Amino acid sequence: MNPRRRPPGAPLLLLVSLLTACGSASTACDGTSPVTWNGDAQPVISRACTGCHGATGAADGLRLTSAAQVRAARARVEASLANGSMPPRGAPALTQDERSQLASWLACGAPE
Repeated sequence: MNPRRRPPGAPLLLLVSLLTACGSASTACDGTSPVTWNGDAQPVISRACTGCHGATGAADGLRLTSAAQVRAARARVEASLANGSMPPRGAPALTQDERSQLASWLACGAPE
């Protein structure tokens, strides 16, 4: 099997997970337990994304070191989460919980 090839069911599983996360995002967005940049999204993006999309490098012209930069690239980030293309193989992988956190944060309007 090609190491870059994903199992046939992986995109569907990821889509279901993201839809579930977005469905539960309304609970996280109700003000009682907000998903934030500093508390939730930044630690995940820092660990998994800024090696290539950080202050010293901007692969594909994409820098993800601030909430504003991620908001500006929201469509690209959401697509990468949905299709599993990022992070690439060899980079630190995102867990399902981390993918759900990012999806919830984006669904809540990507607050600071």
